[in-house]
Amino acid sequence: MTLALGMQRMARMRVLVRRLPAVETLGSTTVICTDKTGTLTRDEMTVRVIRLEERSVDVTGSGYAVVGEFHIRGQRLEPRGDDHLLLALRIGALCNDGRIDYVDGRAVVLGDPTEGALIIAAEKAGLSQVTLNRDLPRVGEVPFSSETKRM
Repeated sequence: MTLALGMQRMARMRVLVRRLPAVETLGSTTVICTDKTGTLTRDEMTVRVIRLEERSVDVTGSGYAVVGEFHIRGQRLEPRGDDHLLLALRIGALCNDGRIDYVDGRAVVLGDPTEGALIIAAEKAGLSQVTLNRDLPRVGEVPFSSETKRM
């Protein structure tokens, strides 16, 4: 009975199904979540917006390509000329256990996709994680916890 009702519902929505039992599951589905960014399909995340005080800085580019620009209200922003943006990007790169390796000229992030996105955002601004770690070595660490939601 459930299969027949699901089939009717799917037919009303003009859905084509290759395997009939899938109709039973899809017939009762109310929400389908999709992934356009590549987080699930390619295990990548991308920083799109950085909020600083009352400003919102848009970041272009996608995935782990170290190509992109920073914009405020559509105007290009040079990150080296914005101390607050540089500080936020430095913090994101330094409070981070991820690492970037370059394989055939392509950035490959080792570690959590969120941490990878933060490292790539810093790299887009010309901040090398290797250089930052050398110049500002970690002297201690308070590990990330779900209670404080920070590292």
